[in-house]
Amino acid sequence: MRGETAEVKVSYEAKLAEALQMIEKAQKKFDEAEEKLLTAKSLEAECIRTRNTSLRSLQDIEDREDQLRRYRSSLELEYVLNFLVELCWIS
Repeated sequence: MRGETAEVKVSYEAKLAEALQMIEKAQKKFDEAEEKLLTAKSLEAECIRTRNTSLRSLQDIEDREDQLRRYRSSLELEYVLNFLVELCWIS
């Protein structure tokens, strides 16, 4: 009976050691996954900031383009009006 108890104890200790190793490996994998998640969230935040900056730059460019288009139209109108005035003076 003592022999069986000793065998059970040795088997129990081996399984306990194995279970503790599995827990340690699982914890290590969890920590690695958590670190990767934090890295991914950081990269996502950086991408969002870069996108927002790009959108602001694009809006600034579009605003400037509209401003230049209006200025060009104004110059063209002024040129046509000056031409017509000169034409009237000549006639």
